[in-house]
Amino acid sequence: MPRARGYKCESHLPPNHPWTVYALVHPVTHEPFYVGSTYHLCRRLSAHICEAQKIRGSRYDSKKCRLIRAILRKGGFPGVVVLELTTKEKAYARE
Repeated sequence: MPRARGYKCESHLPPNHPWTVYALVHPVTHEPFYVGSTYHLCRRLSAHICEAQKIRGSRYDSKKCRLIRAILRKGGFPGVVVLELTTKEKAYARE
């Protein structure tokens, strides 16, 4: 399975950096299959990929993880669409 490579994460974000509400989308259909929020989008995407590549168990056998594994097996990579930049509180409310 491909690894999450090619993404360079900024290690130091400014204190006023906004939270991101995002959607993971299928690379072929462009249909969203997961909506989340994070302070650091690049690291969160990498975490989604790593979670999906772990041995299947109750936590890692979610619909999201199964779909990411299927996308990776076909040589694809989930897309990310930024839905909103906002505060942490508003991000959690919109998720």
